[in-house]
Amino acid sequence: MFIIVVLTFLFGIIYLLYLRYTYWSRNGVPGPKPLPFVGNFILNVMGENSIGEIVTDIYRHYDRYPFFGIYRGLTPILVVKDVNFIKKILIQDFKHFYDNDNLVKQTVDPVLGRNPFFCKGEDWKRRRAQLTGSFTTGKVKNMYIFMDTSSSRLVQYLENQTRKSNTVYVNDICARYTLENVAPCTFGLEAKCFEEKESNFRRIAEEFLAPGTISKPQQIIMDLFPWVKKYFKLKIVPEKVDQSLKELMESTLKYRKENNIVSHDFFECMAQIMEQDSSFTSLDMVGNAASFFFDGYETSTKVMSFLLLDLSLNQDIQDKLRKEVQDAYKKNNNKFTFDVIQDLPYLEACLNECLRLRPSLPNMQRTCTEDYTYTSTDPDMIPLKVTVKAGTPVFIPVQALQSDPKHFVNPDKFIPERFLDKEEYSFNKICYLPFGEGPRNCLGKKFGLVQLKVGIANIINNFKITFNTKTRYPLKYDPHYIIMVAVGGIWLDFHKLDDSTM
Repeated sequence: MFIIVVLTFLFGIIYLLYLRYTYWSRNGVPGPKPLPFVGNFILNVMGENSIGEIVTDIYRHYDRYPFFGIYRGLTPILVVKDVNFIKKILIQDFKHFYDNDNLVKQTVDPVLGRNPFFCKGEDWKRRRAQLTGSFTTGKVKNMYIFMDTSSSRLVQYLENQTRKSNTVYVNDICARYTLENVAPCTFGLEAKCFEEKESNFRRIAEEFLAPGTISKPQQIIMDLFPWVKKYFKLKIVPEKVDQSLKELMESTLKYRKENNIVSHDFFECMAQIMEQDSSFTSLDMVGNAASFFFDGYETSTKVMSFLLLDLSLNQDIQDKLRKEVQDAYKKNNNKFTFDVIQDLPYLEACLNECLRLRPSLPNMQRTCTEDYTYTSTDPDMIPLKVTVKAGTPVFIPVQALQSDPKHFVNPDKFIPERFLDKEEYSFNKICYLPFGEGPRNCLGKKFGLVQLKVGIANIINNFKITFNTKTRYPLKYDPHYIIMVAVGGIWLDFHKLDDSTM
């Protein structure tokens, strides 16, 4: 009897796995065969490849297909290649793909859960509307003064460092610089990252981004089986970090009120929202300010590091950029103003090209919110039809799209000119998605781009950068990180330019 029960149970498990892992084939969607329980992400579980690398590799195996199906654990995911389908998902038929594919509960993670990136449905729509006005060009221009001050401190810090050694850990100096911007703009504080080896603000930022109450095995389980978050209170951000952020925010708010201080920064924008909208609380302020740790600090740090690496590997491009930067600097009486920084087309092209080669988020992850049927009509692809059911995750493979030779000429090469010469290097706009597109595009895009331009312009204006073999190249990316992070970090040599070359 016992053996019969065991065999019945095992048969039931096998049958359920069969039903789950034939979901796409039964719906006429091609895709690679999954392995039990891990789906198509075995190399990620083993710590060999990032999810972005895995999806990109599969993407290339299904060359002429408009989409294909994969499995994250037991969850079927549709990966979309067809650019017309992508445009419908992000813009034209956005109402069918309203939510990002994530599950963060406000009851468990009260700070992280209030970040618009993690919010869903009407809650996202309300929060997005509240914050949109805080990221206009005018508002970012008002915050330029902080970036200008931080960039001067960055140059001075590098000058001091290079007196000891030309070799610099780039991730560290970029992290210090971006936090010097985030602290005053979002929390009304001085980060003191260039004065102190390990400032208190940097410690909080790193603890916010580090794994909290979740161990590595738990993280893998959550990645493969996101539904476990519904049943277990697995908190991503440590409670002590939540509390530290609340105290920082409340103390700054109290100090400004008592002393009638008004500053043209993101903190002030949020304070005004709270005065005008009773539904916007101090905890919402904390949640939105904390989102800058992702966009303004973590993501910007990695992008800035990658661009400096690209410039060190392409001296001709670095020289061309330096000429543009130095000409503008001298023309404006040896100053970089907001308008000067915004009028550096080659700098912007270099930044765009860096984001094409290494997008921060390798895959854009959405959830289908209403059943949706699509039939591919691209003459270069195999005609297929699919009905995406509500609740199904949908991946837009940004890394794969931006490295596809069908969309970009010589995609593995760093060619900033592709963003200047639209005739020779023409490409479909929807294939370039480092900030997303449509109603859910990146809110902090303008702030992020300006602070990156200011930092890079000041470095290039003062230093020549060369590659250091301490950097592991070609780069290997951390398989367990949500954004692209180079294993071992990036190390480069900085050589101070003399006055005659400045």
